[in-house]
Amino acid sequence: MSCPAVAKFEVAAENENYTAPTGDYIASKDLSRILVHAPAAAATTFSGDFLEVAPYAFYNCRNLTEITLPKAVVYGDYAFFGTSIVRMSLTGSIGRYVTSQCPALTEITLATPEIPFGVVAGSKALNKVNLPEVVTVVKQDAFNGATALKSLRLGASLAILEANCFAGSGITDLEVASTFPPAMAEGVFTADCGITATVPASLVDTYKAADGWKNLNIVGDANLVAGGADMGMPAGLYYAGDDDMLHCVYSDGMTDTYDVGGIPHTFQLLEYSNRIYGASAGRKFVYSATGATDGDGGAILAHGGMLDLADCTFRGNTARAGAAIATGADMRLERCGFA
Repeated sequence: MSCPAVAKFEVAAENENYTAPTGDYIASKDLSRILVHAPAAAATTFSGDFLEVAPYAFYNCRNLTEITLPKAVVYGDYAFFGTSIVRMSLTGSIGRYVTSQCPALTEITLATPEIPFGVVAGSKALNKVNLPEVVTVVKQDAFNGATALKSLRLGASLAILEANCFAGSGITDLEVASTFPPAMAEGVFTADCGITATVPASLVDTYKAADGWKNLNIVGDANLVAGGADMGMPAGLYYAGDDDMLHCVYSDGMTDTYDVGGIPHTFQLLEYSNRIYGASAGRKFVYSATGATDGDGGAILAHGGMLDLADCTFRGNTARAGAAIATGADMRLERCGFA
């Protein structure tokens, strides 16, 4: 990424791992992964059936105005940073700052429930964002510095707004229909931000009283339907295993296992004082209070070994938001209660 004058690559034909079919880029031999595109290549468009885009693959490829990768499902950090693309669609596993600092980007389509970390940060021409019906988290720096963006519809499943997710943006209007006002990092909304939030008419007073949201002009829409009260996750203990599965021990003693395919997802649990989020089962697991970088003491976090809990009672938000987490560890519960 620090060689902006590179215009061509050569890879020996006998190389068993890599190939450079046109000289403009280097890819895995089986063409499933693009590793790097030459920053100074003359081409203005790029397309291919790659499944994965490596971190920094197109970093500062300023001549590229169009990149089409219809089969890609993995995007590494800073994959398209600084390119001149005008539109982009992203799905699957999306890293940090993937389309940030793209000066010509005007439209992005995101097909994941978590708005990725810094996804369009500093992309000042962006004025259209297409989101899925279910949005659970707007991650840190997601729209930071997107000065041309004026409005977002965030749906009825939003749970978390991370630090600086709207900082320095042009947003003046939000639509949110979550039954519980989404929790947020400190300073996401300030008293002088000038943002109007449209919520279901029945929730106007709830949002006006909620931390952070009380800084906005809250207006009601009788046609806007509020989201579910439990957000789909019952009270209990949740942990990510080395088997790429999400393991659950519910408050009634029942257990379950979910195949989350290693794709980052959000645990949305009844109430939102404590958080478990940004998890990728077996590979990346983060327990945190919103706006913090480490656990806030509301849970037991175990890495490896055995987590054995007996005669424990978990109360309030700790009970509702994940009392104990084990990564790469076995968990055993005996006579544990939730209040």
